[in-house]
Amino acid sequence: MGESQQLRELKSRHYIQDLIEEGEHEHQDFKFQISDARKIARSISAFANNSGGHLLVGVKDNGRIAGVRSDEEIYMIEQAAQMYCRPPQKVQCTVYRVEGKSVLKVDIAPADALPWCLSSSLQCFSCTISSVRSSSRCLSREKAECRLP
Repeated sequence: MGESQQLRELKSRHYIQDLIEEGEHEHQDFKFQISDARKIARSISAFANNSGGHLLVGVKDNGRIAGVRSDEEIYMIEQAAQMYCRPPQKVQCTVYRVEGKSVLKVDIAPADALPWCLSSSLQCFSCTISSVRSSSRCLSREKAECRLP
């Protein structure tokens, strides 16, 4: 491994470890893995409606790094943002190598026009961050005015 590669991995490790030390909060959530595009769309919508945030995928709730298969995770996240968020949400995915494992940081920008909605079978949900642990809470269509394009 070259010296510049070692330096990059060292910087990545410190950056990700600093984020993990912050814990989960209204602008950061840890995900062990992404297994359901619809469920992750709920988190994407919640962050978009709450001035943005990011997901750390491959990190357990206790802060331990588990790692991910980044290509599969990125694909599922992009599908969630494009297929299940209305209007589609742009996300920025960056892979970091930490302790020999890949951690995926997903940056979610704030919504331009609120609320961003989770579309599922012609139903519309508006999600916002609702607790200290960053869990998203969705309201039914009757409780949320959805602005679809």
